[in-house]
Amino acid sequence: MNRTGKPYAIALAALLLALLLAGCMNAGNRSDDNLDAPEATGTPYVGTDPAGVTTPAPTATSLVPGLDDAKRAIENAFDWKSNVGEVQDRINQFSEVAASYVVVNGPTALVGVEFDPQYRGEMTERIRQMIAGVVMSYDAQVQTVAVTAESEDVRTVRSLAERAANGADGAELKTEMDKIVRNTTTLS
Repeated sequence: MNRTGKPYAIALAALLLALLLAGCMNAGNRSDDNLDAPEATGTPYVGTDPAGVTTPAPTATSLVPGLDDAKRAIENAFDWKSNVGEVQDRINQFSEVAASYVVVNGPTALVGVEFDPQYRGEMTERIRQMIAGVVMSYDAQVQTVAVTAESEDVRTVRSLAERAANGADGAELKTEMDKIVRNTTTLS
C-alpha cells in the first residue's frame, strides 16, 4: 500500500503546490479599488455608480485637449486697456525704476522704463526678467515681453501706451511695437 499511495500523495501535493503558486502569482494584479470608479485617463467616466447616478457624457469641447483651458483664458483675459496702470504701478515698485509704460498687442508686451536718478546702472538681464515676470503674472496669454530703457524707445512706448489707452487700432500699434521689439537690446 505504501507504493500505490505514494504516487497519489506526490501528485496531490504537486497539484496543491501548483494551485498555491498560481494564486500567489495573481495576488499582485488584484486591486481593492472600486470597479465602478472612473479610470484616471482624464476622460470623464460615463456609467452608473452604485447609487444609480449616471455621469453625463463628455462635451465635444472637453474632447479636445487644451480647449477648455483656452476658453477659460479668453474668458479671464486681462483687460489691458482698463488695468494697465496696475501693472505699471507694480513695475514702478522696483527700486531701480522711476516710471514704466506698458503696451500689449496679442501675445507681445512692450515695456519702456525710466530709471530712478539714484540708480547708476543700466538695463540688466535681471531687471528684464523681473519686469517680464510681472507682466506675465497679470496675463498668461503674453508670451513675449520686450523691455527697453533707451530714451527714444521709451518715448515711443509711452506714446503707444497712450494711444492704446485711447482705443488705437492693434494693427497700427503692432507695426511700431515690432520696430522696438526686434532690437537686440530690447528682447528678454
